[in-house]
Amino acid sequence: MFNTITIFLCFFFVIIHPISCQIIQERTDATSVIKDDILYVLGGYNDVNNLALSEILSLDLTTSMTTDSPPWKRLKAPPLAFASSGVVLGGLNNNFILVVGGAILDPVSQNKVLGEQTLLEYDITKDEWKRKSMSNAPELNWRVQFDMLSDNNEKSYLHGGNDGTFLGDTYLFDTLSITWTRLATPQVPILACDFSSVLLNDGRLIIIGGYGPPENNVSVHRPISQVNRQIVPQPKGMTDHRRYHTSTLLPNGDVVIVGGLDVTPNVVILETAKDPFQWRIPDISELAAPPINEHCAELVQDRYIFIMFGKRNDVKNSNKLYILDTKQYSWITSFQPNKSLITPKIPILPDSPNTSPPSINVKAPVSSIIVVLSVVISVLTLGLLGTLVFLYKRRKNQSGKITTLVENKMSRYRGSYVEHTNIMVYPNEDSSHRP
Repeated sequence: MFNTITIFLCFFFVIIHPISCQIIQERTDATSVIKDDILYVLGGYNDVNNLALSEILSLDLTTSMTTDSPPWKRLKAPPLAFASSGVVLGGLNNNFILVVGGAILDPVSQNKVLGEQTLLEYDITKDEWKRKSMSNAPELNWRVQFDMLSDNNEKSYLHGGNDGTFLGDTYLFDTLSITWTRLATPQVPILACDFSSVLLNDGRLIIIGGYGPPENNVSVHRPISQVNRQIVPQPKGMTDHRRYHTSTLLPNGDVVIVGGLDVTPNVVILETAKDPFQWRIPDISELAAPPINEHCAELVQDRYIFIMFGKRNDVKNSNKLYILDTKQYSWITSFQPNKSLITPKIPILPDSPNTSPPSINVKAPVSSIIVVLSVVISVLTLGLLGTLVFLYKRRKNQSGKITTLVENKMSRYRGSYVEHTNIMVYPNEDSSHRP
């Protein structure tokens, strides 16, 4: 019996446990960032289990992949769980991922983290997390539904959000010195949450949709001069007012807007190179992603938009990956990286040995059918091994003429076969312990 239990436990950890670890949880309100052809997805909220997630995933954009099985890698877990947070690159050579604001919770108890303003710093080169306090920071813990964008000078802008009321203030965040500066509030602040935004090359912050701004308006905000104005792109009324969507800036100045809560069309383009701004609805192939909201989106190799996780409009959370090719405006199911656009890798010599646990490569999503089949196969395998162990022990005992004295108690072993009180007994295990 002991051997059977041992075999079962071994096979559980060898077969069943790795399968369960491979499943990537569905989530909303996660955040994402790209560094040196690696896409990172951080945190998020799982509606099914009512859990904020303490997790960071990475996706190697230098390798080919399909949308039904992207090669996610699970990295070292952060010390806190978070959702609806701001994420930017920072530090020397942008080797750190900085997480600020949002819903911050203890990963075990799921209790709120209150008090000091928390900065989570992830060292990309060492796979290490640090939790830091920010004495000069604004009230960011439990400030949610804001947006945070970076320029090319180690500066980031944080605007809007919701802490119980709509917010319209703007902060400048220096990612090298970890200092915050509140910018002057314009006479007509843009109060908004659940919007999306992009930072144009000329420094204009474009705020699209959300709760707060007028319907179908696009807000143009100059963070430094604090000049705001409202624009009604033409033709007026071409698209629904959006919330919980994403906006991705292309090199030509087009902004690709994907998803949103109960909106049509699913994809729309804002042409910012034109004056006034123009709406355009792309002609997309029949193969399409479902309407989605509360997702992440990142531009890959200046052409592909990776759309990850979120919630479908049928209220089901998602762990899917969708890829939109903006050159042909078609949804594709496989990705082949352009090798000429891959960032050259620069060797990094760590200043101390990296003792972090090895990363776990995971393929996701894994369908329930695969999980069921894997469990069935493992059960059959355990049954076969149990039979082999049984035959081996029987042959060994018979050859050695070993006689075991057992008590004549039928209740000890269900289904035991006992002819005499001085016989060999090979009891059937209880059904709960059978392979």
